[in-house]
Amino acid sequence: MRDGSASGLEWDVVESLLVSEGIKRQAGNRKHHIETYKESQTNLHAASIDVVCYNFMPVLDWTRSVLAYRLPSGTTCKRFNLIDFAVLDIHILRRRSDAVISRRRGEVAAKRFPDMSPDRRRKLAGNVVSGMPGTAETLSLEAVRVHLSAYDGVSSERLRANMVVFVRPRAACAIPWPVPLLSPGRPTLPLCFRLCDVDAVLPVRTR
Repeated sequence: MRDGSASGLEWDVVESLLVSEGIKRQAGNRKHHIETYKESQTNLHAASIDVVCYNFMPVLDWTRSVLAYRLPSGTTCKRFNLIDFAVLDIHILRRRSDAVISRRRGEVAAKRFPDMSPDRRRKLAGNVVSGMPGTAETLSLEAVRVHLSAYDGVSSERLRANMVVFVRPRAACAIPWPVPLLSPGRPTLPLCFRLCDVDAVLPVRTR
């Protein structure tokens, strides 16, 4: 490809076409963002790219607590540890997470936090807020606090309803707009969606 010759590869999937926080919260300039999103997907469809991945999770989406976890084979991978995440949410970000983190996990996190060195705490925070590979922006902890505070009062039901508002008009179009496909293998918190949420969107495709 470097010399301009054809690679033989085909571009079939886009991951991801980001959904703005305004769309997720149904706030600000959301209507303009939705029209821009529709235009982007129309352009992708014109290029024969009809599979688009996206998520509807607030602020931090596919986050990890470890960026280079070493496996027995010697290779490394990313890893998510819910207790470490609870440590960050409750003791580093200092958020009220009693409705998000179970009491048992909160107790385990409370015991783990004092044993963490300052360097480990900084590394955990950096890992969680670093964004996905290729992301141009890395948020500071204060910026994360500000962004999360915008969701104060937004319940999982409200966020789910906002997702339906975003998806339903596109689900009925001739162009195959994105449909949320949600993995059961990832831990779900109250501001994340469950598999049953798909039922709120998919039926409109058959009407």
